[in-house]
Amino acid sequence: MIAAYKAGEITKSELMKFGLRQVVRGGDFGAVDEACQMIFDAAPDTWRDVLHRLPAMLVNESPELAAWQDVPGFIDWCRENPGWPDRIRTAIHLPEFPMLMEAMRDDIRAFCEARRRPH
Repeated sequence: MIAAYKAGEITKSELMKFGLRQVVRGGDFGAVDEACQMIFDAAPDTWRDVLHRLPAMLVNESPELAAWQDVPGFIDWCRENPGWPDRIRTAIHLPEFPMLMEAMRDDIRAFCEARRRPH
């Protein structure tokens, strides 16, 4: 990826998103927070684009959120929690970010499991 960036084949923003995606796939929400801070410090001109994509990246790439996902359940959860992407974007620089993500994960799981239970 670095060679592609140096050759002008990808943008700096794409390079930053690639790096962050690798951290997200590691499943450590604290490391995601640290990586975002590093991106902000090293490449502030890419921050808006990276931050915009962060919620979707977490949901689609994090083993904590993606592996178990009940897609119809997640869509319903999103309808009931329309501000979730902004909560992630707002909290990324807060020490509570890992706890927020764990709570969100648990809330999504509980919501999806409740949907599957016979009434």
